[in-house]
Amino acid sequence: VAIPWSLAWLVSMFMYGLILGMLDPNVSPFLEEAFGLSATEVGLVYLLYAGVLAIGAPIVGYVADRWINPNKFQATSLVLATLGLTFIGPWPTTTLGHSLWRTVFSMSLIAAGGAMCITCATTGVLNALKEVGYEDTLELHSNLGGAITTVLASGLAFGPTIGSTLAGAVGFEDAAAIFAAVVSSGIVLGVLVGGYKELKRRRSGSYDPE
Repeated sequence: VAIPWSLAWLVSMFMYGLILGMLDPNVSPFLEEAFGLSATEVGLVYLLYAGVLAIGAPIVGYVADRWINPNKFQATSLVLATLGLTFIGPWPTTTLGHSLWRTVFSMSLIAAGGAMCITCATTGVLNALKEVGYEDTLELHSNLGGAITTVLASGLAFGPTIGSTLAGAVGFEDAAAIFAAVVSSGIVLGVLVGGYKELKRRRSGSYDPE
């Protein structure tokens, strides 16, 4: 189960890199065109988005350290991202029209999911590796940090190109919906891995609170 959990977390980090990279160049023109916001007002929306991410990260870390297994945040983070991407436009197939407050709330959902994913990924992968016998050493932490940073940076590198290409071809709303569909595959992966671990635990007759 350890390797699948590691894979689930790395996929989640890559997807969040794509999401953040996609939003960066595309949300500002969308806000200006759809709602007529000024540059200052767009900056305030980004400030709120970044604030949720910054404030949410230590809160998630505190909760994960004390009460909730970090792996439980994997699928949850992507569920929030999927909801945010679906309604940020919103998805044109819905009957909902443009709403600034819904767009801001959707960005906040994405930021909250990002706080969960980015904060818990290292602990989640580390715990998975320790389960299969890796020693908790400084070298392991260093290599793991490098791997996770590389995966996130890869998503951030490809996100703007993919997102802008899609937005230019089909519009921002459809581009966000396509990203939502892709992100949902990460939810399925996390649920399958978590379900497999739970099934294995029950078959073995053991109890593991994690």
